[in-house]
Amino acid sequence: RGAAKRATPTTCAHMEPTAGVGSLTGEGLAAALGQALSAAPATVIEATIHWVRTLVDGLWLSQCVEGSEFCAETQELVLRLKGVVVGEIATRSRVPIVWRLGSDEQPELRLQMRVRGGAVELHIAGLHCEPPSGAEALYEMASEAWAEAGVDPATALESISGMNRLSDVMWGLWKRRKDELAGTKVWKIVESLLGSAAVRAAAPMHDLCGLIIGTSFVARYRITCLRFSVLIGCRNKVRDTAVSAPRLAEGSASSVSDPPSPSGVPAGGNGLQVTCSTEIDAADEAGFAKESLKSALGLKLIRCMFTREPHKVHSGDRFSPSSMHWARLMGKVDETGWGGADPFRFSKLVQAGAHPGGACYFDRSLKGAFGWQSEDMTYKLTGKNEGRVIWALKQQRGEIFAEPLVMHRRSRSAGDVPPAPKPENNVTKRRRWGSQGGESKEVAHLQQPSQPQPQPQQRQPAKHQPPPSKQQAHPLPPLPQQPEPEQPEQPEQPEQPE
Repeated sequence: RGAAKRATPTTCAHMEPTAGVGSLTGEGLAAALGQALSAAPATVIEATIHWVRTLVDGLWLSQCVEGSEFCAETQELVLRLKGVVVGEIATRSRVPIVWRLGSDEQPELRLQMRVRGGAVELHIAGLHCEPPSGAEALYEMASEAWAEAGVDPATALESISGMNRLSDVMWGLWKRRKDELAGTKVWKIVESLLGSAAVRAAAPMHDLCGLIIGTSFVARYRITCLRFSVLIGCRNKVRDTAVSAPRLAEGSASSVSDPPSPSGVPAGGNGLQVTCSTEIDAADEAGFAKESLKSALGLKLIRCMFTREPHKVHSGDRFSPSSMHWARLMGKVDETGWGGADPFRFSKLVQAGAHPGGACYFDRSLKGAFGWQSEDMTYKLTGKNEGRVIWALKQQRGEIFAEPLVMHRRSRSAGDVPPAPKPENNVTKRRRWGSQGGESKEVAHLQQPSQPQPQPQQRQPAKHQPPPSKQQAHPLPPLPQQPEPEQPEQPEQPEQPE
């Protein structure tokens, strides 16, 4: 991280933003965007600048950017990338996507700002979302299981009974074939939620199948526009278990939680929302049809939960707020009377993590972390001041969305020679008494082969040992026992008369 900070061009922040074209980061970028968006409300400007600056600064610190240019006339920010950039989101955030910035033909990210109707529209070129590893395999498994059970997902998502039938089939499929997806990103996301003791105590497993179904419906698409606006007449959090989601009174909207308070960002984020526009990203017609079907099923799933089962939204806001706000953004729930995503929660999903790392022994023994989370470098990406993404170039990470990612362990390919087997260890056994019935148990201990060591001679302690002196730091060893001298026999004396 120190090398990344030294590599960051600090001179860009001190350039005059009034110039036609210039490279900007940090405070200089915030000043330039503030002048370009001066016609929008102050809170909307601050939310927009916070998201853009979080993304740009994280890419600079990750050494993925060659330079940046901002044109004041067109209000367009261009990031020249060193190549295709991928971003893995923290597993515990449970957002089943992988970011991809740029392409091989055009490795750059373009952001153009416009103010329209009191809202800031951020038109984006080069921001793609990909399904994580294991998502496409899970979709194929689910399609086969639903076909065998005679369940049509498109029809089942239109009613609660159909959703329950869909969940039953999916839950049975996951219990039978989840080992086939072990190690993939989808498997980690699902197991991080289903394995939590707090989640199992608060909600039945059947109600958590929406996460499994949702991960299988993730499509390939690109985000073309983000719209930051004031939240009026909607709500972002449900507090009752009513079937419908009535609107709140105007001006009484509230976000799920207060956003963090970095410099330049207001302490409260109430009354703000972010919505988006997306396009399917496919190379041919067959791929376009498949991705469109998954996108439509995912949209129905999200809207079914928000309109028919709002109590699940409340549980999701408690255990996985990042994934629920991502669902608000992608599901376009603002069209159904709900508010969009919290801009500051959404900023976390593009913020570069400063302290990546796996679960340590303390996390596994006291915090309930699983053994596989010691190899998950996104485990430490949690907390109010920590980002949720690890940005890196695609050639450094490989196909992050096609293979499981293990950062600190090199995977062996099929052509590599397997390592030589280790020599067998000597197995010695000792007997110890069990805790029940006094039965003896055989306990095997693995020891390295070594030379037999002679047994130390045991010395009998002396009968009379002097107490150790208080002035000595360590007591002296006992003195050897001296033999008692033999005394001569005395002659018997005659008895005295009475």
